[in-house]
Amino acid sequence: MPNAIDPPSSSILFARQPIFDTALEIVAYELLYRPTDGGPRPMPFDGNRATSTVLMNAFSQGELETVSEGKPLFINFTADMLSIDLPFDTSRLVVEILEDTPVDDTIRDCLQQLRQRGFTLALDDYAEVDVEHPYLSLVDIVKLEYPYYCDETFKYIVEQLRLHYPELKILAEKLETEDDLSCCQRAGCDLFQGYYLARPQVMHGGADS
Repeated sequence: MPNAIDPPSSSILFARQPIFDTALEIVAYELLYRPTDGGPRPMPFDGNRATSTVLMNAFSQGELETVSEGKPLFINFTADMLSIDLPFDTSRLVVEILEDTPVDDTIRDCLQQLRQRGFTLALDDYAEVDVEHPYLSLVDIVKLEYPYYCDETFKYIVEQLRLHYPELKILAEKLETEDDLSCCQRAGCDLFQGYYLARPQVMHGGADS
């Protein structure tokens, strides 16, 4: 179980991709792991270390305002990382639960504790054909993996989420064309993310782009 965050070894901190609202205004950023030397992602990939590196770089570089522009930061969390003590402002961090996170009582308890502390939770890469996922009732945002669905299935999933979880915000991700965006707007999504809107931007030491 990770209990420490290691410092970065060189200048690349992470990549930053905007998240947009219905007015196509930037309302948040997702921070994505990138190797500090700019090379390919190491294999085998250590998700715990990737999360630790992004957290360390984002929240301990003294340039958080520059990185976040005053907006929340979405960061992927592995199952192990969900249980660490997060010494961060709950208004700054959105905890993204990865799609391969086990469904068990231990994880459920971790999610409930994070919510009680005031953290916003997002369920990442949702590609289910129904709304039976047990974590939907514990999160604030669900990120629908748009390319997985056809247009009618996507509309159906959004309608079902609205029916069963009316307080849940729906984020359509991996949008690559104007048609993708238009489909998700018609379906009634709240938030949008993807290459069509903005590609991830590599952020370097000192939060300079």
